[in-house]
Amino acid sequence: MKTALFLSTVCNKIDAKYRVSIPASFRQLIEEKNADLILYPSFQYPCIEGCSGNILAELAEKLDSQTSLFALQKQSIQTLIFGSAKAFITDETGRICLTKELIAHAKLKNEAVFVGCGKTFQIWNPDLWAKEEQKRRAKIGEALHE
Repeated sequence: MKTALFLSTVCNKIDAKYRVSIPASFRQLIEEKNADLILYPSFQYPCIEGCSGNILAELAEKLDSQTSLFALQKQSIQTLIFGSAKAFITDETGRICLTKELIAHAKLKNEAVFVGCGKTFQIWNPDLWAKEEQKRRAKIGEALHE
């Protein structure tokens, strides 16, 4: 069975109406899963998290099965993700119109970098992603040399 994952890094322009093209390979994965495209502000980084509705449904099931020991963390995660998540539909050219809240959170201007993360993806300001990528590579390099 072929595993469908969000792969690669793609930079696309954002127009004056906050429209951006979702990379074709990302759109294809969402369409194959017959799911919604979901975006929400990352609560860990200055970027936008993206996934299919199926992945969010899996997360909801996992959170619902957690014991009461993690009730506070569970509620926080549910509120942060599900409370700010929005389903998007691409137009005939594969574009979506980002919300002002998402644009502000990720500090997006004229371009957006789509970064594949396996079952999910992230949307970054190109300059912020370049710095974050460099930081992550350095951290992995240090760990490999320990």
